[in-house]
Amino acid sequence: MALGVGAALMLAACASGAAEDKADDQPAGGSTGPVVAGEATPDAFKGSKFAFSGHGGTSQEAQDAILKDFAEIVGANYAPDGPPELAKIQAQVESGQVSWDLVVLSDVVANDPELCGTLVEKIDTSKIDTSNLPEVAPLVECGVPMNANGWSLAYNTEAFAGADDMTWERFFDTENYPGKRAIYSAIPQLQLEIGLLGDGVAVDDLYPLDVDRALAKYDSIRDDLLFYTTGSESQQMMESDQIVACLCWSGRVYTIIDNGGQWALSDEAPPQLRIDYWGIPKGGKNVDLAHAAINYFLGKEQQELWQTETAYPSMNRETDVELSEAADAVNVLDERFNANRVDIDFWVENQATLTDRWTTWVSQ
Repeated sequence: MALGVGAALMLAACASGAAEDKADDQPAGGSTGPVVAGEATPDAFKGSKFAFSGHGGTSQEAQDAILKDFAEIVGANYAPDGPPELAKIQAQVESGQVSWDLVVLSDVVANDPELCGTLVEKIDTSKIDTSNLPEVAPLVECGVPMNANGWSLAYNTEAFAGADDMTWERFFDTENYPGKRAIYSAIPQLQLEIGLLGDGVAVDDLYPLDVDRALAKYDSIRDDLLFYTTGSESQQMMESDQIVACLCWSGRVYTIIDNGGQWALSDEAPPQLRIDYWGIPKGGKNVDLAHAAINYFLGKEQQELWQTETAYPSMNRETDVELSEAADAVNVLDERFNANRVDIDFWVENQATLTDRWTTWVSQ
């Protein structure tokens, strides 16, 4: 991260004056005026320890750059950590020894009514300016949208040089387009949807998911499937030519393209969209600080930095970033991709059962 960018963010955050038409007029972190995304009050949390848990990689590098600026403004001592595994959050909350102030939550956890208010704090909307969140990423009771990412069809353009377009059906067509494919081993969410899309099911007819049919479709190419366990592993598979196609995070494809790799993201295969959320563990010591940090992260300048460094979409509609060619190639919120927002209510109800089944299938 350029030091000049961090300094610019700090100057913008310390500027006085509130934007017009902000709905919430409650103070956040010691401020006295309307809550404005991207602003923070100097020394509001002087001497506090601010512990954030993220998932690492380029995403956390960008998160750390922004949150460290926030901590310096408010006088807190920033302590990054990770990963924010659900079991670790549960252990902290149940023991009454909550060491993380802010974490990244999956969409399933953030939307689970049994966890909201018991595992994670309900969001105090008076302390966060959410007026510019994109429509695709709505605020929920226990989470504020942090990122929208697409599980997408990435493919080696040389291996598929004869294809006039890349569809989910062709991901499963190893007879006409031979080569290894990679999918994520840990969870079935989004991947079962893609199994059905590859078998000709229309997006509007996905739910309730026909799990047997989806797994049968993956079985049809089982000999050509490789499983990855982390995003960095999927990236390594692409870089080393172990695979010709990948069901993977759009941000990982960005890195490959930006480094000159012969890979592309298909705009003929609708990405399956999921939302990551900011969450505050229940019983944390610095709940007000966590709210203020989220509010700061949602600022225009902060989101422009986020989008520039990660190629993931902005969570502020006021951002105005001229994307690089590589970043535009993976901008899954662009209408040309026609991304599909998965049925989160279905997954809140069925994630545990289907994860057990998926894990068993992967291990066969």
